[in-house]
Amino acid sequence: MAVAGACRENGERVKARAGLRRLTSAPARFAGALLLLLWPWPIVGRAYARVVAGTARLLLDTGPAVAFRFPPGDDPWRLRIIADEIQTGRFVETALDLRRAGFIVIAVFVALLLATPLRWRRRAGLLALGLAPLSLLPLLPIVALFSGALPIRAFHPGPVGRAATGIAYHVLVTAPGMAFALPLLLWLLLMWRFDPTRLRALLLRVLHGERTDVVHHVRPAVAQHRLDRAIARRP
Repeated sequence: MAVAGACRENGERVKARAGLRRLTSAPARFAGALLLLLWPWPIVGRAYARVVAGTARLLLDTGPAVAFRFPPGDDPWRLRIIADEIQTGRFVETALDLRRAGFIVIAVFVALLLATPLRWRRRAGLLALGLAPLSLLPLLPIVALFSGALPIRAFHPGPVGRAATGIAYHVLVTAPGMAFALPLLLWLLLMWRFDPTRLRALLLRVLHGERTDVVHHVRPAVAQHRLDRAIARRP
Protein backbone atom coordinates (compact mmCIF):
# COMPACT_ATOMS: atom_id res chain seq x y z
CA MET A 1 0.00 0.00 0.00
CA ALA A 2 2.79 2.38 0.89
CA VAL A 3 4.59 1.60 -2.37
CA ALA A 4 1.40 2.13 -4.39
CA GLY A 5 0.74 5.46 -2.66
CA ALA A 6 4.29 6.63 -3.31
CA CYS A 7 4.01 5.60 -6.97
CA ARG A 8 0.70 7.44 -7.35
CA GLU A 9 2.05 10.57 -5.66
CA ASN A 10 5.18 10.53 -7.80
CA GLY A 11 3.13 10.14 -10.99
CA GLU A 12 0.85 13.04 -10.09
CA ARG A 13 3.86 15.22 -9.33
CA VAL A 14 5.41 14.39 -12.70
CA LYS A 15 2.15 15.21 -14.51
CA ALA A 16 1.85 18.53 -12.69
CA ARG A 17 5.39 19.49 -13.64
CA ALA A 18 4.79 18.54 -17.27
CA GLY A 19 1.61 20.63 -17.37
CA LEU A 20 3.40 23.61 -15.86
CA ARG A 21 6.17 23.30 -18.43
CA ARG A 22 3.62 23.36 -21.25
CA LEU A 23 1.90 26.46 -19.86
CA THR A 24 5.17 28.36 -19.49
CA SER A 25 6.77 27.11 -22.72
CA ALA A 26 7.74 29.46 -25.53
CA PRO A 27 4.83 28.42 -27.82
CA ALA A 28 2.34 29.04 -25.00
CA ARG A 29 3.85 32.47 -24.25
CA PHE A 30 3.78 33.34 -27.95
CA ALA A 31 0.14 32.29 -28.34
CA GLY A 32 -0.95 34.18 -25.24
CA ALA A 33 0.90 37.37 -26.16
CA LEU A 34 -0.38 37.23 -29.74
CA LEU A 35 -3.97 36.76 -28.59
CA LEU A 36 -3.75 39.79 -26.29
CA LEU A 37 -2.08 41.95 -28.93
CA LEU A 38 -4.48 41.04 -31.74
CA TRP A 39 -7.59 41.57 -29.67
CA PRO A 40 -9.39 44.62 -31.19
CA TRP A 41 -8.89 46.98 -28.26
CA PRO A 42 -10.35 50.38 -29.28
CA ILE A 43 -7.79 52.34 -27.25
CA VAL A 44 -4.94 50.49 -28.99
CA GLY A 45 -6.46 51.20 -32.40
CA ARG A 46 -6.77 54.93 -31.68
CA ALA A 47 -3.21 55.10 -30.36
CA TYR A 48 -1.83 53.27 -33.39
CA ALA A 49 -3.85 55.55 -35.71
CA ARG A 50 -2.18 58.59 -34.09
CA VAL A 51 1.24 57.00 -34.56
CA VAL A 52 0.58 56.28 -38.25
CA ALA A 53 -0.82 59.76 -38.87
CA GLY A 54 2.15 61.38 -37.11
CA THR A 55 4.62 59.27 -39.07
CA ALA A 56 2.91 60.20 -42.34
CA ARG A 57 3.00 63.91 -41.52
CA LEU A 58 6.66 63.68 -40.58
CA LEU A 59 8.02 61.59 -43.45
CA LEU A 60 5.68 62.09 -46.42
CA ASP A 61 6.28 65.31 -48.30
CA THR A 62 3.25 66.13 -50.45
CA GLY A 63 4.51 69.57 -51.50
CA PRO A 64 2.47 72.80 -51.48
CA ALA A 65 -0.23 71.53 -53.88
CA VAL A 66 -1.76 68.81 -51.67
CA ALA A 67 -2.41 68.61 -47.94
CA PHE A 68 -3.33 65.51 -45.91
CA ARG A 69 -5.88 65.40 -43.12
CA PHE A 70 -6.53 62.49 -40.74
CA PRO A 71 -9.89 63.16 -39.07
CA PRO A 72 -11.23 60.69 -36.47
CA GLY A 73 -13.68 58.05 -37.64
CA ASP A 74 -16.21 55.64 -36.18
CA ASP A 75 -13.92 52.61 -36.47
CA PRO A 76 -10.75 53.02 -34.36
CA TRP A 77 -8.92 50.49 -36.56
CA ARG A 78 -9.56 52.39 -39.82
CA LEU A 79 -7.62 55.58 -40.47
CA ARG A 80 -9.49 58.19 -42.52
CA ILE A 81 -7.25 59.99 -45.01
CA ILE A 82 -8.42 63.12 -46.82
CA ALA A 83 -6.23 64.71 -49.48
CA ASP A 84 -7.07 68.35 -50.28
CA GLU A 85 -5.92 69.98 -53.50
CA ILE A 86 -5.07 73.51 -52.41
CA GLN A 87 -5.54 75.37 -55.73
CA THR A 88 -8.73 73.73 -56.99
CA GLY A 89 -10.40 72.93 -53.66
CA ARG A 90 -11.00 69.32 -54.70
CA PHE A 91 -10.53 66.55 -52.18
CA VAL A 92 -10.59 62.78 -52.10
CA GLU A 93 -11.12 60.54 -49.07
CA THR A 94 -10.07 56.97 -48.41
CA ALA A 95 -9.58 54.74 -45.38
CA LEU A 96 -6.64 52.60 -44.31
CA ASP A 97 -7.12 49.26 -42.57
CA LEU A 98 -4.58 49.66 -39.78
CA ARG A 99 -4.52 46.02 -38.73
CA ARG A 100 -3.77 44.80 -42.23
CA ALA A 101 -1.47 47.69 -43.08
CA GLY A 102 1.00 47.07 -40.27
CA PHE A 103 -0.37 46.25 -36.83
CA ILE A 104 -0.59 42.47 -37.31
CA VAL A 105 3.06 42.39 -38.37
CA ILE A 106 4.04 44.39 -35.29
CA ALA A 107 1.95 42.16 -33.01
CA VAL A 108 3.59 38.98 -34.34
CA PHE A 109 7.07 40.47 -33.94
CA VAL A 110 6.39 41.63 -30.37
CA ALA A 111 4.92 38.22 -29.46
CA LEU A 112 8.02 36.49 -30.86
CA LEU A 113 10.30 38.66 -28.72
CA LEU A 114 8.18 38.13 -25.60
CA ALA A 115 8.36 34.37 -26.12
CA THR A 116 12.13 34.43 -26.62
CA PRO A 117 14.14 33.82 -23.39
CA LEU A 118 16.13 37.05 -23.29
CA ARG A 119 17.08 39.61 -20.72
CA TRP A 120 14.68 42.53 -20.65
CA ARG A 121 17.41 44.98 -21.65
CA ARG A 122 18.34 42.93 -24.71
CA ARG A 123 14.66 42.37 -25.51
CA ALA A 124 13.97 46.13 -25.37
CA GLY A 125 16.88 46.84 -27.71
CA LEU A 126 15.75 44.27 -30.27
CA LEU A 127 12.20 45.59 -29.99
CA ALA A 128 13.33 49.12 -30.83
CA LEU A 129 15.41 47.90 -33.79
CA GLY A 130 12.50 45.87 -35.15
CA LEU A 131 9.75 48.43 -34.67
CA ALA A 132 11.69 51.11 -36.54
CA PRO A 133 11.27 49.53 -40.02
CA LEU A 134 7.89 47.93 -39.24
CA SER A 135 6.40 51.32 -38.36
CA LEU A 136 6.99 52.40 -41.98
CA LEU A 137 4.76 49.69 -43.48
CA PRO A 138 1.51 51.75 -43.32
CA LEU A 139 3.17 54.42 -45.46
CA LEU A 140 3.40 52.05 -48.44
CA PRO A 141 -0.36 51.96 -49.19
CA ILE A 142 -0.60 55.74 -48.71
CA VAL A 143 2.17 56.38 -51.24
CA ALA A 144 0.80 53.73 -53.63
CA LEU A 145 -2.74 55.15 -53.54
CA PHE A 146 -1.77 58.80 -53.94
CA SER A 147 0.78 58.21 -56.70
CA GLY A 148 -1.85 57.90 -59.42
CA ALA A 149 -4.40 55.33 -58.25
CA LEU A 150 -6.73 58.07 -56.91
CA PRO A 151 -7.94 61.23 -58.71
CA ILE A 152 -5.63 63.47 -56.64
CA ARG A 153 -1.92 62.77 -56.96
CA ALA A 154 0.19 63.82 -53.98
CA PHE A 155 3.42 62.04 -54.93
CA HIS A 156 5.36 61.93 -58.20
CA PRO A 157 7.94 59.13 -57.84
CA GLY A 158 8.21 58.49 -61.57
CA PRO A 159 7.53 55.23 -63.43
CA VAL A 160 10.29 53.25 -61.72
CA GLY A 161 9.49 54.56 -58.25
CA ARG A 162 5.76 53.99 -58.75
CA ALA A 163 6.37 50.42 -59.89
CA ALA A 164 8.71 49.73 -56.96
CA THR A 165 6.19 51.16 -54.49
CA GLY A 166 3.39 49.08 -55.97
CA ILE A 167 5.46 45.90 -55.80
CA ALA A 168 6.50 46.56 -52.20
CA TYR A 169 2.89 47.31 -51.27
CA HIS A 170 1.50 44.12 -52.83
CA VAL A 171 4.29 41.90 -51.51
CA LEU A 172 4.70 43.25 -47.96
CA VAL A 173 1.19 44.48 -47.11
CA THR A 174 -1.52 42.82 -49.18
CA ALA A 175 -0.07 39.28 -49.21
CA PRO A 176 -1.71 37.45 -46.26
CA GLY A 177 1.25 35.21 -45.46
CA MET A 178 3.66 38.13 -45.10
CA ALA A 179 1.90 39.21 -41.90
CA PHE A 180 3.67 36.24 -40.26
CA ALA A 181 6.63 35.67 -42.58
CA LEU A 182 8.00 39.22 -42.41
CA PRO A 183 8.21 39.49 -38.59
CA LEU A 184 9.64 35.96 -38.40
CA LEU A 185 12.38 36.85 -40.90
CA LEU A 186 13.11 40.07 -39.03
CA TRP A 187 13.28 38.19 -35.72
CA LEU A 188 15.69 35.64 -37.21
CA LEU A 189 17.88 38.41 -38.65
CA LEU A 190 18.09 40.32 -35.37
CA MET A 191 18.76 37.19 -33.32
CA TRP A 192 21.43 36.03 -35.77
CA ARG A 193 23.09 39.45 -35.65
CA PHE A 194 23.00 40.13 -31.89
CA ASP A 195 22.59 36.73 -30.16
CA PRO A 196 23.58 33.89 -32.51
CA THR A 197 24.35 31.47 -29.68
CA ARG A 198 20.86 31.66 -28.24
CA LEU A 199 19.33 31.46 -31.71
CA ARG A 200 21.28 28.27 -32.39
CA ALA A 201 20.09 26.78 -29.09
CA LEU A 202 16.47 27.71 -29.83
CA LEU A 203 16.61 26.21 -33.31
CA LEU A 204 18.14 22.98 -31.96
CA ARG A 205 15.41 22.80 -29.32
CA VAL A 206 12.72 23.24 -31.97
CA LEU A 207 14.28 20.70 -34.35
CA HIS A 208 14.79 18.07 -31.61
CA GLY A 209 11.65 18.84 -29.61
CA GLU A 210 10.04 15.49 -30.40
CA ARG A 211 13.11 13.57 -29.27
CA THR A 212 13.29 15.59 -26.05
CA ASP A 213 9.64 14.85 -25.27
CA VAL A 214 10.29 11.14 -25.69
CA VAL A 215 13.18 11.30 -23.26
CA HIS A 216 11.09 13.21 -20.73
CA HIS A 217 8.36 10.56 -20.91
CA VAL A 218 10.88 7.77 -20.33
CA ARG A 219 12.68 9.31 -17.32
CA PRO A 220 9.82 9.03 -14.78
CA ALA A 221 9.54 5.27 -15.38
CA VAL A 222 13.27 4.78 -14.77
CA ALA A 223 13.16 6.91 -11.63
CA GLN A 224 10.11 5.02 -10.37
CA HIS A 225 11.84 1.68 -10.97
CA ARG A 226 14.78 2.83 -8.84
CA LEU A 227 12.39 4.00 -6.14
CA ASP A 228 10.67 0.61 -6.08
CA ARG A 229 13.98 -1.21 -5.74
CA ALA A 230 15.03 1.10 -2.89
CA ILE A 231 11.78 0.47 -1.03
CA ALA A 232 12.01 -3.28 -1.60
CA ARG A 233 15.52 -3.41 -0.10
CA ARG A 234 14.50 -1.72 3.13
CA PRO A 235 14.68 -4.10 6.15
